[in-house]
Amino acid sequence: MSAMASPDKLSFVVFSGDYGRVHYALVMASAAAAIDKAVTLFFTMDGARTLLAKGAPGAPDWSGEEAANAAMGIATIEEMLAACLELGV
Repeated sequence: MSAMASPDKLSFVVFSGDYGRVHYALVMASAAAAIDKAVTLFFTMDGARTLLAKGAPGAPDWSGEEAANAAMGIATIEEMLAACLELGV
């Protein structure tokens, strides 16, 4: 049985505005970028609304989920987006 080659680059499509799905996509993207994989994130439909500034019309209100994650030491969406940008995603 031969091992599969690891892809040189990854692309994620964020099409949902669901907190868990967006957070997981950012976790996967930043983890891949941290091991020097080229990563592209595509935000479409409801996923694109997640990039709106807090309080902007149409922006999701994830204050409860963010507070719960922060209390457990889990990075917030804002922190994950910053990490992705810093890593060149």
